[in-house]
Amino acid sequence: MGKFANALAWREYEAKRDRELDEHLDDEPPLTEAERAAQWDDKHWEKVDAYPRTDRQWGTW
Repeated sequence: MGKFANALAWREYEAKRDRELDEHLDDEPPLTEAERAAQWDDKHWEKVDAYPRTDRQWGTW
């Protein structure tokens, strides 16, 4: 096969691969402002909860 046949084969392969990828993507609407805020809030509190807290009431002085 020559370089033109190889180029044609690659173009066909890439077009097929792109079609298959498009089929697997879900068309979800973008997040609303409230949903984005809720995600940020969840991430923030997960981050805060990850840090050890000192409790002065029960800790050693």
